Amino acid sequence: MCDYPKASTSKHRISRKPHTCAECGGRIFYKEKYHYFTAIWDDSWGTYKTCMDCVDLRASFESELRYDDRPYIGNLFNDIFESDYKPDIQTAIDIMDKRGKFVQPWMRDRLKKKK
Repeated sequence: MCDYPKASTSKHRISRKPHTCAECGGRIFYKEKYHYFTAIWDDSWGTYKTCMDCVDLRASFESELRYDDRPYIGNLFNDIFESDYKPDIQTAIDIMDKRGKFVQPWMRDRLKKKK
């Protein structure tokens, strides 16, 4: 799979029913604004719906110079938990709590680790 899509569309929508966020795995609630992205990579289409909390977290995560690469769609939280940067980890946990996604104990333990 290549890094960039051959073609894509990106827009904001208002949900007419609940959806699942492609990043946090939590709920996008009814009548909530979300980011809709569809693209084609190597002759395969993908559609992704992302809650606005995760859109904001991705923008913050990508704007920091401490990260070399942009995370792939759906891989934001993995990259955040691997980074050991506590403010981003705390924000990710808060988003998961807000959106009804179970937070694994090891995720909360990442905040307790000292480096």
